[in-house]
Amino acid sequence: TRGPATMKEITFSACRAEQVAYETDGHGDFTRHAVRVLGEATLGRLTNEGFLKQVYAAFGANPRQEPTLDCAPAMRTRALFRPHAGAAAAAPAGAPNGARAEAAGAG
Repeated sequence: TRGPATMKEITFSACRAEQVAYETDGHGDFTRHAVRVLGEATLGRLTNEGFLKQVYAAFGANPRQEPTLDCAPAMRTRALFRPHAGAAAAAPAGAPNGARAEAAGAG
């Protein structure tokens, strides 16, 4: 059966399912905070969970939206953008070669 432990994908969402993702001046608030965190991060040291925590903190003490991370528990502490073992098979059949390379972490 499929459950959290068998997930291969890592999904960051701008907000919880019952919330709305807000924009300011035509730019998504989550995207604005995420880009700043990525610009300040040392890739290879930042984990998926660490990225989420930093983006979440950027929303302040009383956030109007709460970003989420959905992945297998073991992937929470994996380095950000590091592919899951077997990720090369994640690209759909018939996808351009570039998509397969990106899924394999070569993109």
